[in-house]
Amino acid sequence: MEKVGVITLFGEYNFGNRLQNYAVQEVLKKKGLDVETIKYMRKANEIPVIKNEKDANRLKKFKQFNEKIKFADKILFMDEEIPEGLAEDYDYIVLGSDQIWNYSFSSFACDKIMGGFIQKR
Repeated sequence: MEKVGVITLFGEYNFGNRLQNYAVQEVLKKKGLDVETIKYMRKANEIPVIKNEKDANRLKKFKQFNEKIKFADKILFMDEEIPEGLAEDYDYIVLGSDQIWNYSFSSFACDKIMGGFIQKR
């Protein structure tokens, strides 16, 4: 079975991001592909601020929904090197999220989220 890595923004506990991630994953799975999401994060240990019970409930639901998504062991961090062999782990890499078009990303971040590290085979 061919393996696909989906690179999409992760973190900030954004439901819209998770929904599009889940949708892309499910469409690719229906095509018979082995799919996992490569987390792209600004920094390690991004933790949401919980101010009240509503925030705590939202975080709980968010974590439950995340269990529906298969995540890769390797993570892309904005300020760190690209994990060794990441591109070779997959037959295909799909770029997700509307944020790949965000002009405010630094060039270093863009290289990762736009797949600039992927070499042609």
